[in-house]
Amino acid sequence: MKQFEMKGSKFVMGVTDIPYMLMRWAVPALWFVAACIVVFLVSYTLIYQKLLHGVKKISWIKFSLAVLLLGYLFMVFSLTILNRGTSADKEINLNLTSSYLDVWNTWSNTSFLLLVYNIAMLFPLGILLPLVSPKFQSLKAILCISLSFTLGIETFQWITHRGIFELDDLVHNTLGALAGYLIMNAILDITYAKQINKRSLLSAAIIPLFFVCLFGGARVVYHAQEFGNMGIRPAIGTNMSNVTVSSQITLSPNSSMLPIYYDENANQPELALKIISKLQHSIPLPLVQSSGRDGDNLQYSFGKTKDSAYYLNYFLRTGTWTMYDDIADHNQKRTDETTGHNVEQILKDNAFIPSDADLKLDPNGTFRWDAPSVEPSTLSKDFSHGVVMVDVESSGQISSLMYGVFKNKYIRQVQVIAPAAALEKIKKGEFDSYNTRTPFTPGTQIKITEMNIIYLYDSKGYYQPVYQFEGSVNDEVGKFSVSIPALA
Repeated sequence: MKQFEMKGSKFVMGVTDIPYMLMRWAVPALWFVAACIVVFLVSYTLIYQKLLHGVKKISWIKFSLAVLLLGYLFMVFSLTILNRGTSADKEINLNLTSSYLDVWNTWSNTSFLLLVYNIAMLFPLGILLPLVSPKFQSLKAILCISLSFTLGIETFQWITHRGIFELDDLVHNTLGALAGYLIMNAILDITYAKQINKRSLLSAAIIPLFFVCLFGGARVVYHAQEFGNMGIRPAIGTNMSNVTVSSQITLSPNSSMLPIYYDENANQPELALKIISKLQHSIPLPLVQSSGRDGDNLQYSFGKTKDSAYYLNYFLRTGTWTMYDDIADHNQKRTDETTGHNVEQILKDNAFIPSDADLKLDPNGTFRWDAPSVEPSTLSKDFSHGVVMVDVESSGQISSLMYGVFKNKYIRQVQVIAPAAALEKIKKGEFDSYNTRTPFTPGTQIKITEMNIIYLYDSKGYYQPVYQFEGSVNDEVGKFSVSIPALA
């Protein structure tokens, strides 16, 4: 019941989207709960008491808990079903480790938190059910209910194309409900017995401790390795049985040495404040009004004036950033030579572009500087690549500034796998196919027509070599494109 899909799925969601979704469905949930209350009270008064002459009194505590449970279930249904479109393909993923591999490969706060949220989604169910009725004060009852509930959601998502049926969701959601139950059971045991029950406390700690050890161990291993993880490594893999893969080009069977680089600005949050300080001394940028974080991105908003409402997004993984004036007229741009000279001077004074850089005006009226094009696989020395783009509104004020320059420091030569070995990984399905979510059918023929060495950043900021394969699927040119990490 993955309301927050990760790599390999159709629906990608940031951490900041979660509070937005909760607020979006809060009012409908309140209306739903209110309607349930009205229906119950009317039925209780008119049918149970007057027609059936029932005398059993309502337990208002249990009634309140039942109402809270209904509201919670409505929110879960809304987030997992109503909140989603019908663009997902009808897929079944029975790989229990795909979510963990995704978190490991991407190694980002976003992917980690989304996995935690997915585990915790049915945590309230395990807490509320034992409080609503003694019938649910058993591990078997919670296991059956939570498993049935999440199985129903997964099946409904699959039938209606609103999500992928994933086995790991069944496990995560059920574990979350069981964790909630075991914690509530320990609390109830202490409340009833008036003393600490060590067995209940131990049971309540098992699931949380398991994940603490799992994630803690992963952090130890991650920080012990030299290079970071690559998001292009497979989390699910691709079924290549009865698929023929052939190469129209000659691929070397020998491994070789290629240079690896490091982005000097990667993973340095303190650089964001230095950049803001520079901008405040160069342009009329107000003081920071608020700041926050969305996964691996830092977000800053500045004091609003009658002329500006600036925001800055700093991308922690890469050290790149964008500044944007939310109230500027971005369709009316100043493009004269004097303005271009002033912008160029600001960029050079702050070392955003080299002192010998030549700022150009593109057809869209944007001043830009592009770093010289280089071939990283043959360079073996420090270099920069990327672009800086600036828009100036008609008043002469900068309305947007996009800094997309990567400063790469040469580290050393590393041994990479042979191109022929990379092709074997494709034949074995050791990749996730993003260009099509439709599984390859038996008899599919893939022809590799091109292979290039490109470079991609890993999770620690290292610029790693990657084999990029291009080809055709059943003679449809351009239908196949897969990246295979060159490092073993």
